[in-house]
Amino acid sequence: MRRPVCLLFATSLLALGCGTLNRNNDVAPRAANAPVPTADQLVAHLNQNARNIQSLEFYQVSIDVKQGIQQFGVDGNLAYQKPRNFRMMASALGATEADVGSNDKEFWFWLKRADPPALLHCSYEDFPQCRSLNLPFHPDWIAEALCVNELGAASQYQVRPAGKVLELRSQTSTPQGQPLEKVIRVAQSGPNTGRIVGYQLKTPQGQEVWSAEIQEYRNVRGYTVPYVVSLRCPSEKMTLQFTLNKPRVNEVQNGNAGDMFVLPRNYPKVIDLARGPNSLQSVQRTSGLTR
Repeated sequence: MRRPVCLLFATSLLALGCGTLNRNNDVAPRAANAPVPTADQLVAHLNQNARNIQSLEFYQVSIDVKQGIQQFGVDGNLAYQKPRNFRMMASALGATEADVGSNDKEFWFWLKRADPPALLHCSYEDFPQCRSLNLPFHPDWIAEALCVNELGAASQYQVRPAGKVLELRSQTSTPQGQPLEKVIRVAQSGPNTGRIVGYQLKTPQGQEVWSAEIQEYRNVRGYTVPYVVSLRCPSEKMTLQFTLNKPRVNEVQNGNAGDMFVLPRNYPKVIDLARGPNSLQSVQRTSGLTR
């Protein structure tokens, strides 16, 4: 089950865009001799951008996956609403390949080619108990990677210049308590100046857990949203590139989401990750995603 778990979570992170979202708030390139901005200044700039986005949808997502020598592509769509509502579905040749989602209580994912092909889910409350799973990041980091959520207190970050980018570094950990370093890269020059162009999680020994690169953005009704993004998961020798088309900003509201962010009931088998394979159970088939 290890590989499907990592694949789906990596897929969900990349599908969400791993990019920054802002509204007409670009900053001028920093001159070579200009002082490095403080953490307070840089976090305030990124948080101002993030506040403008409450929800984001992409109705046409092309996903190119490379794992080792294997390559394949799938199509999908995704939606995200603050603070934890997320849904991404991917398909190939008319058949669903992946279903990833979350709400304020739980998260889930289903992979057609997994063994077993069951809907895996877990509540956020129980997730710290999942010590046997090789999950390289917490589901909350999915939403964080979109940069539609504010970064939090600037005091937790250190700013370091690194060539053409500024790095915001902070200490974090997995739900199981394993320490990690998080690096957020902000462009100092070029077309993405003032925007987040990369994410990285590293172990204390410097080993990369995953990294994301935002290659292109586009403007949607005055908002700048990610367009081409890629994610690398070294432990799986996996690279995923997403092209995010047909975006809609701030159109998902509490009254019109339907069952988009509800645990689906159209899969025949369900496994609670906090309880392990022994929790495998059958569920009655009902209608699937309605939106």
